Amino acid sequence: MIKYDLNYYYRLHDVPEETQRVRDIRTQAVAAIATTWHDQPDTLHFIKQFIASDNDGYMRSIAVQEIARGWHDESDTLPLLKQLITSDDNVE
Repeated sequence: MIKYDLNYYYRLHDVPEETQRVRDIRTQAVAAIATTWHDQPDTLHFIKQFIASDNDGYMRSIAVQEIARGWHDESDTLPLLKQLITSDDNVE
């Protein structure tokens, strides 16, 4: 579901209802992964990989928020967040 999209072509700014629907579904999927499998050792790595590979700056920012929310007590979270935020010009 984190890669969910409509099965037809649309431009993000031309069809705001569809864009928002897709973003809502994908946002819920990222949040569900982060909370449901928070204690699994590969979850943080999975979310980092999602940030590195997803084309949607909005969704990358959602994933960054989930890292900040779920792994705020990890020692490498703050440097990671700073790096992600400063290196990605497309994060919303």
